[in-house]
Amino acid sequence: MHSIEIIGHLSSIVFALAAVLIAVSANRIAKQGKRLEEDKQIFGWAQRVLQTNSELVALRYDKHVDAQAFDAQRRMLRSRLYCLRDEGAIFFVNNHQEQINDPVLQCLNEMAAKAKRYRFKPPEEIENDGRHTQAQEMRRDVHRFLGEVQSRVGDHWAVHRR
Repeated sequence: MHSIEIIGHLSSIVFALAAVLIAVSANRIAKQGKRLEEDKQIFGWAQRVLQTNSELVALRYDKHVDAQAFDAQRRMLRSRLYCLRDEGAIFFVNNHQEQINDPVLQCLNEMAAKAKRYRFKPPEEIENDGRHTQAQEMRRDVHRFLGEVQSRVGDHWAVHRR
């Protein structure tokens, strides 16, 4: 073999290895991008859950709304929580798993259960201590929900400060 042929073969091998490395890196970047997009979708969904729960807590303290408007708002927010639970099944349930077994969706079931009529009454029908206790329970549910959601997403989106 001539040295020119050897150099040609070596350069072909080097280019082939470089192409493989580039393809592997591109695949890794694509997977990371997909994961970031999935996390973004989960965060958007979780934000809607938190907004709905915050509206329930605010309703708990609203003394200026009459009983009929209170009940309509309570039903609407409870329905929204159930819809969000069903939407969350897209992220957290696979074909072999029941919805109720997923901890994230269990949190939503518990949030919605606290908004039932017999438990979530207008402010004038419940004492201050009762309103405060129920609001505290709802906030604990939020913390548990956040913990469950955060355990499911990567930390690659987080800002790490030194």
